[in-house]
Amino acid sequence: MAKLKRELERLATAATFLTRLPWVARFGRPEAAELARASRYFPLIGVLIGALVALAYAITLLVFTPAVAAVLALTCGVLLTGAFHEDGLADTADGLGGSFERARKLEIMRDSRLGTYGTLALLLLMLAKFSALQTFGPWGAALALIVAHTLARASSLALIAWLPYVREGSSFKPLADGVGRAELLIAGLISGAVVFLALDPRTGLALIALSAVIVLLSGWFYRRQLGGITGDCLGASNQLIELAILLALSSVQIPS
Repeated sequence: MAKLKRELERLATAATFLTRLPWVARFGRPEAAELARASRYFPLIGVLIGALVALAYAITLLVFTPAVAAVLALTCGVLLTGAFHEDGLADTADGLGGSFERARKLEIMRDSRLGTYGTLALLLLMLAKFSALQTFGPWGAALALIVAHTLARASSLALIAWLPYVREGSSFKPLADGVGRAELLIAGLISGAVVFLALDPRTGLALIALSAVIVLLSGWFYRRQLGGITGDCLGASNQLIELAILLALSSVQIPS
């Protein structure tokens, strides 16, 4: 019973870290070590976020056109997460695009102000998501969003396990240093189960492979440009994977 309680606390900790849901924080634990252990449930939080965004899309689709419903659903996603990963994408785009020097790149990424590269990255990201999402019916959107958000959150653990965390003194570093094999294994099993329950095996394998390719390419780029990763890099890869899966599924026939 104590073990179950501990795992439920870790699930609440993961939800507190990745969302703005107001009622989960009271059940979680704020210690850095517990946050690292809680990372095993990041994909499950992706399922929750994807399902809530899909629900918003299905409900608004009853009243509005697919374009308007897509905008409102994406707005719901931003409110649920506090634009957590979108902010990482913008900061990464500003840093990697704003200088040729590693130290300067990291300095720009730490700056809270939004630059040209970050602005363009966000605009293009949301436009592409909007274009993809409105191609789905309610059920197709649910499948696509749940899979996309699940694999996107799992990507963070893969990058953390692979690359060093390069921003010393960051509050995120204890999480990066604490993710171990157990977290990777559990997150991988959860992600695989979600993907293969939602989609046929061939499509599921293709999307897992697509996510892996994005992790490998983005990780290689981060190592080359920065020497490793920061929390912003994790957010950027998260958004790239989420977008890639939505675009891929919008181009194939899945139940609407």
